[in-house]
Amino acid sequence: MGDVIYVDYADAAFLRHRYEHDPNVDVAKIVDIDAIWGEDTLQEAIGTNRKVDYVIACHVIEHVPDLITWLNEIEHVLTSNGEVRLAIPDKRYTFDYLRSETRLADVVTANLVRARIPQSREIIDFAVNKTQMDTDAAWRGEVDVTRLPRDYTFEDAVRLAQDAITHGTYHDVHCWVFTPYSFAKLMGELVEAGLVHFMCADFIDTAYGQLEFFCTLKTSLDKSKCIESWRAMCDTAQRPNPVTNDTFRLKQELLECNASLHKLDAQLRSCQNLVNDYRTSTSWKITAPLRAFIAVWRKLFAR
Repeated sequence: MGDVIYVDYADAAFLRHRYEHDPNVDVAKIVDIDAIWGEDTLQEAIGTNRKVDYVIACHVIEHVPDLITWLNEIEHVLTSNGEVRLAIPDKRYTFDYLRSETRLADVVTANLVRARIPQSREIIDFAVNKTQMDTDAAWRGEVDVTRLPRDYTFEDAVRLAQDAITHGTYHDVHCWVFTPYSFAKLMGELVEAGLVHFMCADFIDTAYGQLEFFCTLKTSLDKSKCIESWRAMCDTAQRPNPVTNDTFRLKQELLECNASLHKLDAQLRSCQNLVNDYRTSTSWKITAPLRAFIAVWRKLFAR
């Protein structure tokens, strides 16, 4: 096996301390970090002129503050036939469910300010919309967005953003939000704008019941070939199905209609019982001649 370089935004001691109370992280599995990528470029972090054959980033791309610079710095350290292999969370089945997909303007703005830490907009958007998500329920179309709990308050979100602005604190958030289709579309736009030089070499869509998709990138200076590769991924990727997405809402409406129908049916039966009770009552029988006389009287005067 060749040399492996572990890269992160902080050293292992910091990461273990940061996540020691996170139930989703086994800090014992956090490896020692060989290079810290933050203030320094990736090339500076791993060593001048050092090249690699593969960059493997599992649930990393969504965290990077400046997506364009991140991709370009990776390109700079790759060998001529090198590959970038990405595992990317699909927002439709994760705690990013409520967030909008990342657009070209979002990543270009981060690139213009040369962001080295998550910016205030991304921090606030992440915090106010982060929720608990049942992946299986999302696949079944049974997510009621009105009942999804939030992990942070609005005040929490603003406090974190202000801390980043004032003290330059690195708050680890999902800066970017993707579906397979939106990722391919964005990459195609970045290539077309001349901001990155990657093509889609391979793509595995989000499998049923899972929450991530996989994409392999290779560098290429053939702009047309790169753009076409991302268009092909767009064509292959599962696009959101409005019928599936509306399933839960329609089920809820059906349940509400059935509940209303049962309620009205119960009220109707109650009224019928009251009428039957009244008709069998003594007063109804005694007043029968009077009602008959009134009926005849109305017919006579109606002529």
